[in-house]
Amino acid sequence: MAAGYPVKVNYLTGDVLTATNLNDLAGTVNLYDPTAKGDLFPATAADAVSRLAVGANATVLTADSTTATGLKWAAPATPSAAKSYALLSTTATNTSATSYTVSGLSGYDEIRVIFASIGTTDTGNNGIFLQLNNATTDYIRAAAELSPPSTLSASLAVSDAGFKLCSHGTVVFARLQGYVNISGANTSGVKLVTIGTGINESGNPTSLIGGGAYTSTSVISSIKIIQAGGATFSAGTMYVYGAV
Repeated sequence: MAAGYPVKVNYLTGDVLTATNLNDLAGTVNLYDPTAKGDLFPATAADAVSRLAVGANATVLTADSTTATGLKWAAPATPSAAKSYALLSTTATNTSATSYTVSGLSGYDEIRVIFASIGTTDTGNNGIFLQLNNATTDYIRAAAELSPPSTLSASLAVSDAGFKLCSHGTVVFARLQGYVNISGANTSGVKLVTIGTGINESGNPTSLIGGGAYTSTSVISSIKIIQAGGATFSAGTMYVYGAV
């Protein structure tokens, strides 16, 4: 091919083309002549192309079926901003109750519950559980319990009625620490739950890492922590945060 980009020539019927003419035609895009740096020649239909001028700096080439060429230059999509969490509830868990409920959570798609030194009076080898919407069904649980006390009971009173947060032995002054994250709380689909909790009783710690899913179609409107076996809470604070 001749050096440079060939100039478009409108040949007439009967013109005799020389070898130079033919060489210049080889490899060209329908003889279109770029007029500016960055010109593109996308197809507009079968056997048809059109010039698309380069876009502004920092724009990206984007498919758009409403334009003549099926393409356009556009600003890149803005990444989603990090969610902004608000403190929804601070609940003291030291009033000898068997459970605590935080309501009014509808409308928040992400919920985080933080447990700060939650105490229990339990002496019956039970545990602490989390329920959503006071429901006792629709839980899928999967978690790893690390180094549990050897005195744990083989069964727990509400083992099928919520997410397990911890097990503990007979020591009264055990303290639950950790968090629960609930994703998709304001949707009618599955809500994914992540749990990272631990408890330490007289140097015999245990931790629970994992979570599961809540499969109910209802949005999350409340969360509840329960001390299994009828024991009561004795200390600590439960914080609930939400993000839309």
